Amino acid sequence: MVTLKICQICLESNTLCEQCKEKLRKGIINQEEVDVSRAIHSLAKANPELKDVDIDYVADVGKLLVFAPPEHAKKLIGPGGRNVKALNDKIGRFVRIVPRPRSDKYLIKELLGNVPLMGIDVLYTESGQVFQVRVSKDHASRIRIKPKKFEEIMKKLTGKTVELVFE
Repeated sequence: MVTLKICQICLESNTLCEQCKEKLRKGIINQEEVDVSRAIHSLAKANPELKDVDIDYVADVGKLLVFAPPEHAKKLIGPGGRNVKALNDKIGRFVRIVPRPRSDKYLIKELLGNVPLMGIDVLYTESGQVFQVRVSKDHASRIRIKPKKFEEIMKKLTGKTVELVFE
């Protein structure tokens, strides 16, 4: 059974039921998650290894980043990248499968790419902890993700407030 972000009825139809529409409206799920869930469900009919996959989050950063548990990420990629290529074709956009991060630092490096970090600081504010990821201004142009999108993905996957700071 595919464990995806929308109900079985919505996976098979082009419209969303009231419950799934409400999830979308409240921001519990996003449109990219709906599209990827439907595409995976469609591909699962021909590829039995996709029948029991789970996705955590889908982010649009110019390309689609699909975060999944490590054992499910392997199935989504498939032998020789066959499944992810089929997913690319089905959605019509470049899709990158990212295994669920083992740690926050791993996730930060995964999102920022090959950019050296100056440090990760913890700020204690009245509203709670804020993690500051410090990157040199010299490397700012090498980061392909917008700071707000980076912060949104970190919040969704870790539940922590994270800021990207250029020094």
